[in-house]
Amino acid sequence: MATGPAGFRGCLGKFVPEHADLVLLGFADMCNRHSSTNVLTNTSFGLDLERVVRTLAKRPNPPSIVFWNFHKWNNWNCNKCAWRDTCEGEFHELAALYSASTISFRNTFYS
Repeated sequence: MATGPAGFRGCLGKFVPEHADLVLLGFADMCNRHSSTNVLTNTSFGLDLERVVRTLAKRPNPPSIVFWNFHKWNNWNCNKCAWRDTCEGEFHELAALYSASTISFRNTFYS
């Protein structure tokens, strides 16, 4: 995906047809977490991402939502962070709130 959740949200009807059965959302590699800032509740990036998920979930026949999280190999703001302190960890929490699924490349390498 070449745009963040704000741009994606603005054209959601164009990118995701109303009759879609499945939507893969891959924004974890675009997310930049700074120290203890909670990305989902304290940044426009996180709020726009939740708006995308909420909009999809409100459709008459909502698609299955899957967070496709590509691991960010080098995060300059968070060296050796615990998984829960990464954007990917926060996206996992968001997925749980909306009964969405997650696919993690990080888990593939570190589990």
